[in-house]
Amino acid sequence: MGLVGPLVTVATLGLGDIVPAEGWLRVVSPLEALIGFVLLTATVSWVLEIYPTLTRRRVLAIRLALLDRSAPSVQQLDCAAGASLLESLATEVVRVRIDFTQYAEAYYFHDGEDHSSLAATIGYAAHLAQLGQAANEQMCV
Repeated sequence: MGLVGPLVTVATLGLGDIVPAEGWLRVVSPLEALIGFVLLTATVSWVLEIYPTLTRRRVLAIRLALLDRSAPSVQQLDCAAGASLLESLATEVVRVRIDFTQYAEAYYFHDGEDHSSLAATIGYAAHLAQLGQAANEQMCV
């Protein structure tokens, strides 16, 4: 029996009454089951790996959409809190950029609502960067 016995046991096919007659089929049958388990495990692992990437992208998009609605002024950005806000946004943008580099397929996932998607709000991030540069000339309120 050699290799077939352990393969059948590991692949949880059991030792049923219906068994392939050819020796090579006795090896291929459990291997097919093991490959199925490997593919299932790989798929679940990939989903668990890409989910945080999608979450970070969504959080950045919602945060930018909320900031766009509140429309902070140059005076509000020219203080310690404004600088901290811009720094944390820059960090998030860099993380999302790295995520897109590592998981290019994440680009094809739908963000949900169109008005708060990253594609719709990323332009506002550039606008905030311009406001932050202009804020150096004004005082905090």
